[in-house]
Amino acid sequence: MNIDTLLSKHSDTYRFHGVRSATLQELINQSQDGEIALYGTDHDEHIDNEDFEFDAEYTQGAGFLYVTSFRDVEMSFNEFCDEDGMVFVLEPISSEPFEFDHPSDRRQSIIKVEDWKVVGGLRPMFDEDGDLIEMEAFSLAEIGEM
Repeated sequence: MNIDTLLSKHSDTYRFHGVRSATLQELINQSQDGEIALYGTDHDEHIDNEDFEFDAEYTQGAGFLYVTSFRDVEMSFNEFCDEDGMVFVLEPISSEPFEFDHPSDRRQSIIKVEDWKVVGGLRPMFDEDGDLIEMEAFSLAEIGEM
């Protein structure tokens, strides 16, 4: 699969979430029927926990998750993905998916996992200076075979 095919719709449609290689393998191992269910937190300090009173717990297939838009996908590569990790491409499955702008980092937003699905993945290719030169795209089926 190539990047043009993966992002054939308008890039504002998609959100991106980076995972390290260990997390990627866990998610692949837990996938069912070719679907990858991400984990979200049951509380988020920016949305429902202004007092920092709750310890957040992770829930598969639901909860809050931090993502970037395509404009800031490089952040997902640099800060949340290791060499064998991947940045998942998420597409909304709800007509009005929940999305909240991160109050202190405009590069990120917060979504509800249950409103989005993984439709593919991206791996970065950097030059010797560490600049992103290309992205390798993977379909959901290709991710499942890793």
